[in-house]
Parts: sequence; C-alpha cells; structure tokens
Amino acid sequence: GAAPADRGALVDALVKLSTFAAAHAHEIGAVDINPLVVRERGCVCLDAVIAPHPNPLPSRGEGVKPKDTHE
Repeated sequence: GAAPADRGALVDALVKLSTFAAAHAHEIGAVDINPLVVRERGCVCLDAVIAPHPNPLPSRGEGVKPKDTHE
C-alpha cells in the first residue's frame, strides 16, 4: 500500500487556510487548491488560486468614524 499520510499536517494546513479565509472573507470570492499533496511527513500545495470577491465588502471598522467623545 501507500505510505501513511501526515494527517496532522493536513489538519494544520486546513486550519490555517480557514483562519486566513475567515479573516479575509469580505475580500475573497473563491479559493481553489488543486492538488494538495499529503505526504508521509508534511503536505504541500502544488497549485492554488485565490480569486477576489466581485463586490468586496468593507472590512470591519473600515468606513466607520470614531465617535466624538467631547459631546
């Protein structure tokens, strides 16, 4: 059979991608990773495309004016 896959490396890569995508959800339209090769030790993305959102939303806080504290 095939060599064992490094499941920990796969989980780590997916968590990092998920964290990045959540932080930039207002800007990202699509993510395509093909292939993601999981090896006996580690994993590697051989090709990836991150496409921008066609109508990006402002990020949190962007366009929000601070409240005047001297009212």
